[in-house]
Order: sequence, then structure tokens, then C-alpha cells
Amino acid sequence: MNDEKISIIIPVYNVENYLEDCLNSVINQTYTNIEIIIINDGSTDNSKKICKDFERKDKRIIFIDDSNHGVSHARNIGLGKATGNYIAFVDSDDLIDKKMIEILYKDAIKYKADITACDYIIFNNNSKFSHNQLSDIYVLTEKKEMYSKLFSKQYYGGYLWNKLIKRECLFDNNNLKIKFNEKIKIEEDTLFISNIIRNTKKIVYIPSERLYYYRNRDNSAVRFNYSMKDLSKLLSLKEFIQIKNQFDIKTESKLEYEYYTLARQGKYIIKKENINNRELKELIDIISRKYFFKAMNGVGLKEKIKVILLAFFPIRYSKINDKRKNI
Repeated sequence: MNDEKISIIIPVYNVENYLEDCLNSVINQTYTNIEIIIINDGSTDNSKKICKDFERKDKRIIFIDDSNHGVSHARNIGLGKATGNYIAFVDSDDLIDKKMIEILYKDAIKYKADITACDYIIFNNNSKFSHNQLSDIYVLTEKKEMYSKLFSKQYYGGYLWNKLIKRECLFDNNNLKIKFNEKIKIEEDTLFISNIIRNTKKIVYIPSERLYYYRNRDNSAVRFNYSMKDLSKLLSLKEFIQIKNQFDIKTESKLEYEYYTLARQGKYIIKKENINNRELKELIDIISRKYFFKAMNGVGLKEKIKVILLAFFPIRYSKINDKRKNI
């Protein structure tokens, strides 16, 4: 079963220690009718050389060397080059089961699905464990159910890398109609999937198929200071709240609480980084006016106190916490 071409998009940035294992897992797929689009996002380590070496030994690889513009820009480049009937994404420090593409494609054909999703295994050098122990097959045709499971960590989630996406969900007569928002640096993948769902008639999630290996990197940097990158999440949260309200979805996280507290902390970030962005400032002011009471709804006492402190002392409160916790 190798009838239709499948495009696999892999953005690469400074992952020389993991890249060979990742690319080997992709080129050794049992489903062979694939094109592998690798975008080097301005790596400063040995990643570019590794990509070039793989390009020489596998004619299915399309290698694109780009300057550093971020993962969303790299993925948009990959989408622009993709010619497959289906699209998959792989992160360059992870691994995929050799049958992942074959199984997801078979499921797509079997269920006539626009998106097929598998489950994943989280691993590092010392251990590995499954994301969940669900075994039922979920065939979703209602938008409310699709979005509910998108925002739930228990199900397929807003990840790119555990899904196979039908080309028609992204393209209209070969014109790319859904792109990554390159302004957003946090939860850009969830926002991208949420936009695809608008054009999706059926999603199939088979959690018993644990085919993606997500690397939990021990040396991943943990940020303890607020930055402009954090504020880009306001754009994602705005969309998520609209979807939640439109489809009357109950989410695990308190979106209005996150939206308000991040906006109020934005007052500190703007001052700290000397940001002169009128549109951003106006958005923060609108959120501050409209979401105080919404942020207080359904949260505990500790969260309520944080909302009140940020309402009256946004810069002082954020400055105190700047070195101690993430937003």
C-alpha cells in the first residue's frame, strides 16, 4: 500500500545530538512513497552537515537551508514545498515507529478520515512511558467533540507530530490556505490544528497505536523570566476562548484566567523590554477591562488573589515573580 505520496516536514535547529536517529527513523518507514522535507532553521551546530549527508544518500529528501526565523516559518516553507496527498510533521529530536506512516495512512483510508492521530511514548535516556492507557477508537464527526479532545491532554491534543493530515484540509487547488502564524511562539501548533479542524469532516484517534516517541530532553532550557515570546500566547488564547464559547466546550485549563493574568503581566514585559507596540498595548488594555471577573470565575483562592494583585500591582507583582516562575 504505497499509492499516495505523503510529505513529512521536519524543521531543524541545533539538534546535532539527536538528528541522525530522527532521520533514520523517518527514512526507514515501511511506507516508502514519502517525500521528506527538511528545513534547517539557521542551525549553528553540526545539524546542517548531517542534513546534507542524509540528502545525498536518500533521493526522497528535499533539503532547504534557511536563516533563523523560527519553527513556524520553517514549517510554512515546508508546506509550500509539499506535494503529498497527506502531510505529517516530525520534530527533529524525536523518533517515529517504522510503521507509523503506514498505519496512519491505512487508518485514513479505512475510516475516510481527514486527520488520523496515534498516541505517543515519552522517553529520555533513562526511562519511557506511554502518554495514556486508552484503548477505544474515537471516530469524531462533530466539531464540538473534535475541539474538546483538542484541548484535552488525555486525548490527541494540539500536537502536530502524532497526526496525518489530508492535503485538502490545508490546500485549495494547490494554494495553501492555512499557515502557521509566525508571530505566535507558544502553542502555535495547537492554533494551527484548531484552524484545520474548521475544514475537517472526520478525525480518527487510535490511542492503542503508540507510534511517536517524544524525547523529554533533560537539558532543555527552563525559562524563569518573562519575555515578549510569552505575550505571543495572547493571540492563541484569544482564538481558543472564541472556540470554547462558540462550541460551549469545557476545557481543563482556565483560559480566561490565563488570558487575563498574562495580559496584566504584559504590562511588566512591555516596560522591561521597552516595547513600543500600539496594537499589543491596546489588546492588553481591552483584556484588562473585560476579563477581570471572567478570570475570577471557577478558580481557587490562590488564583483569585493573583488576579487581584495583578489588577492593582501588575508591574510590581510580575517583577517579584520574574525570576521565580514562568507565566
